[in-house]
Amino acid sequence: DTVVLFTHALNTSGANVVLLRAALLYREIGYNVVLFSRDDGELRDRYLEAGMDVYIVTDLLSQSEVWKKALSTAVLAIVNTFWFYYLLQEMDEEYKAKAVWWIHETFPYSAVNRIQFETCVRGLKTVAVVSPKVDKITRKEYGLDEMIVLPWGIPERRQSSQMIRGDKIVFSMIGSLNNEIKGQDIFLKAIQCLPETDREKSEFWIIGAGDLGDDEAEIADKYECIKVLGFIEQEKIPSIYARSNVIVCASRQEALSVVVVEAFMNEKLAIVSDAAGIVDYMVPGEDGFIFPSGDHNKLADYMHWAINHRDEASRIGRRSRRVYDKNFTLQVFKEKLERLI
Repeated sequence: DTVVLFTHALNTSGANVVLLRAALLYREIGYNVVLFSRDDGELRDRYLEAGMDVYIVTDLLSQSEVWKKALSTAVLAIVNTFWFYYLLQEMDEEYKAKAVWWIHETFPYSAVNRIQFETCVRGLKTVAVVSPKVDKITRKEYGLDEMIVLPWGIPERRQSSQMIRGDKIVFSMIGSLNNEIKGQDIFLKAIQCLPETDREKSEFWIIGAGDLGDDEAEIADKYECIKVLGFIEQEKIPSIYARSNVIVCASRQEALSVVVVEAFMNEKLAIVSDAAGIVDYMVPGEDGFIFPSGDHNKLADYMHWAINHRDEASRIGRRSRRVYDKNFTLQVFKEKLERLI
């Protein structure tokens, strides 16, 4: 039996990485996997190493005979991301393959009106969304009631804690430097709001590709406790968790949040914006703290608490591991993928 996957690129963006994990799990279960991508990228070798067929087709619409042939013998087709809506409109209903549209995005869907959306889902067996937050947005925008929530899973990767009692408490924010999405400006304003005694006990790490805006760079330069560490390779990220006490997610839009799930995996306290989809899996105060998106004062309040209640903060971090174990292990993901077919 064959599973056919469609994606826009083979780079290491979040949606493409989690599709690769799904592909590897389907191979582990015993399915043949065929992948079609519009653009090439570094993930192609991972698919090929696992014995999967990969086709780079820059114009999937004009060369539809290639992928439609694959669909004719498949049991499942997953179309990855909202932005492949135009491909769904070309999928004929006579194929036996069950079609699943896996939507990862939370930003406004103004490019596709309700009539176009209905054309996409007509004949589809399943619309899958990556989190309850995306489910709510899609229902509101398009009035679609029949969806399933299909969060991804991530592999276990941990290092032993490298913190020494008495060291400064480390707050880390991980993600590309982009205020509009990731909200580094909110994090920096919160640091400014803290009492000087709190800043003296702390370090604040900003990790990710790109540059801070002028206003944000001015704040970062003002305080010695703020460390802008730039891009760090994925294989070195576990050491960041090992050296951090608290992970901050200040995103203004985030379908789920790999960073927060990895924080839970590593038993770290997470302080999370309510714009991130992961909050639907959290019990506030039990698994972490949730603050209103954009509210740097409330973020500062939670940071102040963590600085002055380190033992309790560590206990919450240890409890948060249960969120990962219950919802985001590869075994949980594998079981959800099996149920799709």
